[in-house]
Amino acid sequence: GYAISSIDSSTEFFADDVVREKNGVKEYIRFLNTPIISFWIIDKSFYIHPQDSLKALYIYNLHLLEMRTNVVESDLISIQQKSYTGEILEDKICASGNTLRRIAESFFKLMLSYHIDKIKRWDKFKCEDYNKYYLGDLETLLKGNVFSEIDDKTRIHSIVTDANELSHDTGHPVELSTATRLLTDIRHYFNVFRGQVKNNDRDK
Repeated sequence: GYAISSIDSSTEFFADDVVREKNGVKEYIRFLNTPIISFWIIDKSFYIHPQDSLKALYIYNLHLLEMRTNVVESDLISIQQKSYTGEILEDKICASGNTLRRIAESFFKLMLSYHIDKIKRWDKFKCEDYNKYYLGDLETLLKGNVFSEIDDKTRIHSIVTDANELSHDTGHPVELSTATRLLTDIRHYFNVFRGQVKNNDRDK
C-alpha cells in the first residue's frame, strides 16, 4: 500500500498538501479542508477559461452567502412587524445577529482565500485550519492586506463589533438597528468583493 511521506499545512490557505509513496512513485495530493465550494465538474465539450472558472466559483460562493443574508433580512422584517418586547425581543434580534456573525466569518474567509497571495506577503501570517480563524483574526488580516482605506478599516471593524455585540451577553441594550446596520455593512462588502472578482483584483 501507499505510505504517507509528508503532510504540509503551511503553504496554502485552508489546505493540506500530502505526499504519499508506493514502489518509488510519489503522488502529490491537495486536500481542501474548507466548506468553500472550490471545484467544478465541467463536460469536455464545454470550454471555459480557467480564470473565468475561478471567478464563477467565487461568485457562486458569494451567491450562497447572499441567499442566507436574504433569509436574515426577512427575519428582521418579521421581528419589526411583531409586538415582541423585553428579553424575547432581544433574543429574536440576537438570533439573527448571531447568524449574521457566522455569515460574516464565512464571507471574510472567502475574501481571504481569494486574496491569499496578498496575505502570504504579510510576515505575521501563518496558515491555520479553517476553524481556527475567528472574526477578530480575519479582521486583522483583511485590514492589514486587502483594505487600506480608513473608511474600509472602520466599517470592517464595525461589522466585527456589531456581530460580537449581538452574539454575546454584554449587558448592553440590544437594538434592532444594530442588526440592520450589520446586515447593510455585510452587503456593502458583498458588492465590493463581487467587483474585485469581476475585475480580477487579486494582486492589485
